[in-house]
This record gives sequence, structure tokens and C-alpha cells, in this order.
Amino acid sequence: MAGTQIGWDDLRKASGDLHYEIIMFHAMAEVLHSGVAGKSLLGNALLESFLMHARALLDFLYDKKSKKDDDMIASDYSKQWAAARPQKLAPELDELNRRVGKEVAHLTYTRLRTPEPRDRPWHFLAIAKEMRDLLDEFLRKVPDENLCTKMIKYKRQRGIVS
Repeated sequence: MAGTQIGWDDLRKASGDLHYEIIMFHAMAEVLHSGVAGKSLLGNALLESFLMHARALLDFLYDKKSKKDDDMIASDYSKQWAAARPQKLAPELDELNRRVGKEVAHLTYTRLRTPEPRDRPWHFLAIAKEMRDLLDEFLRKVPDENLCTKMIKYKRQRGIVS
């Protein structure tokens, strides 16, 4: 495994955290799509939750450059993934990667040069579709024995076979 050396039992257990990130990502996309919170503080909180879960998944799938030894990465679960994943991010995911750090996760002076949020929307449906496709492709490469029962069930629900 790339990162910290952990046993297979711990790897399976850790996939429960991956399951949580995926489920929260999907749930936030659905709530945002419903429009229930509208343009409000609650709507902002839901959008930020969606963006942070999306960014966490993207970092997991693409082994972020500032990776720490204890970060979970996709290649821990599938040796095939690094070669199989798209080398170039879809434009929506590339924008997510660039914008979240500067506009959501960190206070930066870059925000001074960024248009107001209403002038630069987050295309969460496009992000959700691209991320869902990327996650499905990743899960096709992961043997079930590397995953907890929740993740195996999720794979089956999505119709994914390794």
C-alpha cells in the first residue's frame, strides 16, 4: 500500500469512512438540487458541505500533492487505479479542485479578486455527475475483499461489479 502500512482488516474498516464521504456527497447533491434551502445561510452551509465532501473524495482518488502519511488514498484499495483513472480531470472537477481551497476551505487574499458567489455559481449537478462517474470507475477496480459490507452493498446498489 502507498501511505501508512496498515493491515487488510484496518483497510476494510477504513472503507466505512469512504462510504460516509460518498453518502454525504450524494445526499448534499440531492438536497441542493431540491432547492429546499434556497439562497440562505442554510443553503450556503449545505453547499459548503457538498464541496468539502467532493474535495475529500477528489483528494482520495487523485493522491493530493500535500498527502500526509495517514491519508487514505484510492491506490491503497486498488493497485490498478493509478493507471486506470483519467489523467486529466473533467473541467467541473478541475474547477472544484482549484476553487474550494481558495474560496471555501481557507481564508485567502485570492477572494478579493474573485467575483461575488452570485456571479460565479458552483455547478453542483455537473460536479455530482462527474464525481459519481469517477467513483463508479474506481469501485469497478476495487476487489470486494478490500471493502466493508456497507461499501460492498453500495457497489451492488449502483450495479458495479469488480
